[in-house]
Amino acid sequence: MDEGRGLKRIRSVAVGLIASALLSTEGSAEALTDSVARELLSIHDPRPVAQVVLVLERTYGHVITYEDPPFVYKDDLVDMTDPQYAREHPNDRAMTPRTGALQVDRSTWPMAAHVDDVTTLTRSILQQYGRTGVARFRVVEREGRLHVFPAKARNAEGEWVERQSVLDVPITLSTNRVSGVAAVMAITDAVSERIGVRVLIGSVPLNLLGNYQCEVVANAEDARTVLTRVLRGTNTQLSWHLYYGPGPEPSYFMNIHAVSHAVNALR
Repeated sequence: MDEGRGLKRIRSVAVGLIASALLSTEGSAEALTDSVARELLSIHDPRPVAQVVLVLERTYGHVITYEDPPFVYKDDLVDMTDPQYAREHPNDRAMTPRTGALQVDRSTWPMAAHVDDVTTLTRSILQQYGRTGVARFRVVEREGRLHVFPAKARNAEGEWVERQSVLDVPITLSTNRVSGVAAVMAITDAVSERIGVRVLIGSVPLNLLGNYQCEVVANAEDARTVLTRVLRGTNTQLSWHLYYGPGPEPSYFMNIHAVSHAVNALR
C-alpha cells in the first residue's frame, strides 16, 4: 500500500466528515468536559449514546468503543443539505441522525469502578435509552474493554429489526510491516468488502499511528479482535467510534481517539 497516498485519503475523508456534519469524537469529548462535574447529565445530540460513552470513558478510564446503527428510516434522519446546493443537486442530500435526548443521574455512579461494574452501569444506561431512543444497544466486555453496538434499529419501512455489529464479520488478511494507519485501513477495507458498504477512515491520531509499525495477520477472525490487537500494540489506551453516514451511498467512518481519564471526575 502507498502510505503517502493513504494519508491523503484519510485527510480527504476527515474533511468530508466535517462537511457532512458527522461528529468528531475528539471535539465531543471536549464539549462534555463541563458536564462531568454535574450530577444530572443531560445530553441532546444526534448520537446521545456515543456521548454518554465518552463520559463513562473519561470518568473511569476504561476503553468503551461505540458503533452506530444504520440510520435508514426517514423519521430518524434530518436533512442538513444547504438549500442552494439542494437546488443544484436535487438527488444529493446531507443527512444526519435526528437529535435525541438522554438524561443520566450520575449521583449514583461509583467513584471508581472495575470493568465489570462499568459494564453493569453501561447496560443500565442503554436500557434506559432503549425505551425511547431510535435504536437499542448492547454492551459486551472483551479482555477488559467494553464494546457498545446496535442490537435493534428501524428499517426503511419503520419496522424494528435485529442488527449485528459490522465488526463481527470475519476477515482474512496478511500485510507486510506497515504503519498503524495502513493497518487500520487494511482492516476497514476488509470489512467493506465483506459487508458491501464502505468503511472509511475518519478522525485518527495520525502521529501515533503513523509512527507505529506492525504486521496484520488474520485468518477468519472477527474484525473487532483484529482491530483491537493492532491498537493494543501502540501501548496507548485507544478507543473507537464507528459512525454511519446515511444517504444514497452510505458509509461508515472509523474514528479513533485516546482515552482520557479525568481523575476525581465525580467529586
